[in-house]
Amino acid sequence: MFIEYTWLVPLVPMLCFLIIGLIGRKTPEKGGYIAIAGALISCILAVLISYEYLTGDAYPEPVTQSIQWFIIPGSTDFVINLGYYVDGLTCLMMLFSSFISTLIFIYSIGYMGDQGARKTRYYAEVSLFLTGMLGLIVSSNFLEMFIFWEVMGLCSYLLIGFWSFRHPDGDAASANAASAAKKAFLVTRLGDVCLMAGLFILLGQFHCLDYTALFDPANIANVDSNMLMLAMALVFGGVIGKSAQFPLHDWLPDAMAGPTTVSSLIHAATMVKAGVYLVARGYPLFVQCPDVMLFVGIIGGITAFIAATMALNNMNIKKVLAYSTISQLGYMILALGAGGYLIALGMQMGDAEGTALIAAGTAGFTAGCFHMMNHAFFKALLFMCSGSVIHAVGTEDMREMGGLAKHMKITSITMLLGSLSIAGFPFFSGFWSKDLVLEIAMEAGSDGTVWFTVMWILAIITA
Repeated sequence: MFIEYTWLVPLVPMLCFLIIGLIGRKTPEKGGYIAIAGALISCILAVLISYEYLTGDAYPEPVTQSIQWFIIPGSTDFVINLGYYVDGLTCLMMLFSSFISTLIFIYSIGYMGDQGARKTRYYAEVSLFLTGMLGLIVSSNFLEMFIFWEVMGLCSYLLIGFWSFRHPDGDAASANAASAAKKAFLVTRLGDVCLMAGLFILLGQFHCLDYTALFDPANIANVDSNMLMLAMALVFGGVIGKSAQFPLHDWLPDAMAGPTTVSSLIHAATMVKAGVYLVARGYPLFVQCPDVMLFVGIIGGITAFIAATMALNNMNIKKVLAYSTISQLGYMILALGAGGYLIALGMQMGDAEGTALIAAGTAGFTAGCFHMMNHAFFKALLFMCSGSVIHAVGTEDMREMGGLAKHMKITSITMLLGSLSIAGFPFFSGFWSKDLVLEIAMEAGSDGTVWFTVMWILAIITA
């Protein structure tokens, strides 16, 4: 009843983007209420679709529907479709992306309240940003996902550079915002070129890009394993760019030049989560390549450690949170890499011990997705709290702050809760997901390769 309307989830914010662009200036809050309504409708739809899927007969098999978009003729035709694909991962991502975006849009009414006519541009862009994320989540094939992936890349450029004209702090800050936007756009483009190359190889091997065809074991068995390994390594290159993994991590702290609400969107609900989602979505293909999964895990572990050390050395309240985001993304990638490596080993063994490894590896997938959801909530909270602090004290330099708990009681309590959660304090959400990530890394180290033991040590130091 509701699943067949999955295509509406990204379409509603898209329509809001068009409405705000056309008549936003004439509406109250210059389009703010329209953006909130769009995000809220998408959130309600996501709840209904998820409830129907998770309680329906099809679960845990995915529900997918597509129409033919175009055919590239040849000796064997390449068929490209448009459609939606609903499974547990889709439901998880739809729910937290739409819900947190709705809260950020509501917060924006107060935070961007002094922007006057420029609010129309802001609300139009964040609506298109949400369209990109939700479209990427519900896509039924890699090409459709790539199109929405690029829509998000464009919106991140526009939103990070929002202050590139008339920044409240003057011309130097405006120039900084403009260069940060260009840097984000160009660095993520490096990753996107790798992703596109990987998709070309997959199209050449499978003759289509639909998830149902690519994840079918019979089809996977018929492709060249070396080409598949190259394709997945290139696809992970796209993840390194979008999710700011080492060595393409440098754009994310500079992205703080945008408004705090944009930082919250990019770091919590959308954008950087897209890379982690891509690894999770392509898991049936990634686990065919143990070497790629080892590389994924190592990149995740190194990123988590390096970014955490950089956060300790920074005095800007938003940049500390930015480096912390990179570090937590490293945790998610480490969990997915370790889990995938165990599954790959288990598939090669094929005996009872192999089945046990596959079960352990599946827990790695769960750990990565669980930490992604937890992180979305506490990081959005921390960014919005930091926005509240910046508005109150007029600076982002933590050395000039102090004694704010007396004056900002609610913000101090909420920020403490967010900090305890991200630190993995017992019985807060981060405690459970971080513990699971560390457990999977340790398992991969003892049953797989010593590299994961090294990554486990780095992850412990990071925590």
